[in-house]
Amino acid sequence: DIDPTAVESCKQRFEKRSAQDKRKLSFATVDGVHLPVADKSINLIYQFDSGVHFHPQVIRGYLKEFQRVLSPGGTGFFHHSNLAASEFPVTDGFDVSQNEGWRSNMSKALFEEYTKEAGLEILCHPLVTWAGSKDLDAFARFRKPGNKAKVEPESCPSHIEM
Repeated sequence: DIDPTAVESCKQRFEKRSAQDKRKLSFATVDGVHLPVADKSINLIYQFDSGVHFHPQVIRGYLKEFQRVLSPGGTGFFHHSNLAASEFPVTDGFDVSQNEGWRSNMSKALFEEYTKEAGLEILCHPLVTWAGSKDLDAFARFRKPGNKAKVEPESCPSHIEM
């Protein structure tokens, strides 16, 4: 996370885990784009809820970084805003606190464009009605090509209600 307070809170949340579980976890305060891990060293990336507030260019940077750090065939999940393509207006393109649900000016189509640009593939990308706000968000499952293992098609809903 970019916020050291959030990183510390996460550390505290998991501090009572077993030593074996703790060895599987790492925490880092980052600059909002670069991940402090080696190339092709990650099999799974998971981001939920915070990405709805990220500006499109930050998401674009992260997707490029995900391409770098994911191993071939590695997958990711990214929860992002769809405000720009929803029925809700973008009140402010920079100050997300002025928009519905504090969402950034992002869309499903723009996320797909950035994913392709980064050399990643979309596996599943449903729109999400969040707390009654229709199509405000989207959940993206993606992968880095390159693993020769056969990729089985997965069931992918077009819409989810949260």
